[in-house]
Amino acid sequence: MIMAGKRAGKRPFMNALGLLALLVIGALLLGQDAAYATSFNPVGTICLDDQTTVDPNPLVPGDAGECDGSNAPGANVALTSSLGIGLGPDGLSQHGTGDDTPDALYDHVVAFTPPEWGVAKGTDIPIGAVVGTLNSNATLGLLGNPCWSPVLVPFTFVNASINPADTIIPKAPGERDRLEPLALDANGNLIFDGADKWPSYLKDIFAGVPVSDIRARLFGVNTTSVADLTIVLNIVVLEPGTPLPGGITPDPRLGYPAVTVLQDPTAPASPDDAVSDFCSPLSVSTTVFGVTEDNPNTSTDEGGFAYRTNPADGAYSFLTFITSLPDADNDGHENPLDPCPLTPDPNWDPRGPAYQPGSDDDADGLPNSCDPDPLNRPMVPPEFDEDRDSWMNRFDNCPLVKNGPAEEDIPGVGNNTDSDGDGIGDACDPNPKSVDGHVHSQCLVTVIEIGSGGTPPIAPGTYQDCDPNALLPADSDGDGVPDADDQCPNTPQGETVDAQGCSESQLAPTPTPTPTPTAVLGAAQLPETGGQASSPQGGMGTGSLLLLGGIVAGAIALAAGGWYAKRRRLS
Repeated sequence: MIMAGKRAGKRPFMNALGLLALLVIGALLLGQDAAYATSFNPVGTICLDDQTTVDPNPLVPGDAGECDGSNAPGANVALTSSLGIGLGPDGLSQHGTGDDTPDALYDHVVAFTPPEWGVAKGTDIPIGAVVGTLNSNATLGLLGNPCWSPVLVPFTFVNASINPADTIIPKAPGERDRLEPLALDANGNLIFDGADKWPSYLKDIFAGVPVSDIRARLFGVNTTSVADLTIVLNIVVLEPGTPLPGGITPDPRLGYPAVTVLQDPTAPASPDDAVSDFCSPLSVSTTVFGVTEDNPNTSTDEGGFAYRTNPADGAYSFLTFITSLPDADNDGHENPLDPCPLTPDPNWDPRGPAYQPGSDDDADGLPNSCDPDPLNRPMVPPEFDEDRDSWMNRFDNCPLVKNGPAEEDIPGVGNNTDSDGDGIGDACDPNPKSVDGHVHSQCLVTVIEIGSGGTPPIAPGTYQDCDPNALLPADSDGDGVPDADDQCPNTPQGETVDAQGCSESQLAPTPTPTPTPTAVLGAAQLPETGGQASSPQGGMGTGSLLLLGGIVAGAIALAAGGWYAKRRRLS
């Protein structure tokens, strides 16, 4: 998740849960060392789904009504994706069963829908139309307690405004439940204000993205899963090849990037928030509808609009790029989950009981390795706030250095400020401008066949420490047709091509130059000025050739019930 300005480096649930797809930053494409202590083995898949059949439990595989969508070309069919971290062999999020694994949680996720898919533009769909659902089973630490509480967090997505000029502003940073205004309905149209208007913090996150590259936004809100906390989830869909904040430019052949932003990651959390930690196991199921459904809260019918459309016959690769949170001390606990991120605590269990002999003897949430008095908890409240800065130990990204609300305006300290977003507050971070700790990365690839199928651009599977762009087949001239299938290599930049990789200028026959007649002058024909005549072998006149065609810009045209895309070579 890209975060601008001040950040709550502890990465609690409300600032870090990107449930489908988040932005990439430059540090993501790092080589990793398999010897690192943290484990990171996310699993995921995607399938065509009939949105009219009900899956009784979206988080449990094998139920009726799953993955039963048509693969006919041109059909409007929903896409259902799953993502799991730390689920263990049974594939279920069941804390305490002994099956789950203590994997590091994800930091960034980017999910791509192939560019051939029909992806509706937000301005062509009524704001407020129901366009999808998300169900998650998240593991949380509540009120400074261990990270062991499973909480179901569902969302219903509606189509939302993609106009950054018309914004809604949350409460001031640090205020409790600061996103409550996005769940209100100030104009009385029975649509959440966060859908009617563009949340102001998204302007910071997508500041470098042209408005024309924002294709759609899905908005969801949950006010019931956690007491006194409005949970807001935005999924912003960008055009293929849109450069992402942080300097990463995905190959347009990967498709439409889906960027998910939970809460306002540009501002610090509040020490009064109920959620102090967010960890694995995590299970998520997301369905994006093929056809919009009516919003039952409004008087108009927003149903029946095509939202996702199957492409032509072929095999298509859906790629999800995911990275882990960093672990600076290599003890197997990601920084945001580790109250002592710079001193190893391999035997301490952040998901275990508060009292852990030899690891947290005073049960204050501060492991022995960095606890100034590991055998004695403070006798006066708050017993779980070692530095008395209003942040509980498990919620504090610098539990031994004051960096609370009273330090808000102190340069280099701030209120739990974490400039590099590595889970260690600036006040105690030895490198506050660069990420501390190793990071794992994976690419999860699922192939969906449409009609008669074909050969996918990327084979299905899990790719460790991957660069998503590097997984695509070589395309030397960048025209969108792999070299192996390109019958016209070296397509000029910007020209549209056919399925064989040939542009109009490459297919056009080369005109034969028309010779210019040359007169042979005899002596009697010599000019009076004494000029000399040409010899019979000399002087074929130079013809001229005008090549037509030039650069043809790519275009995307939308029409009711369908769409088409011309391939475009990008520089």
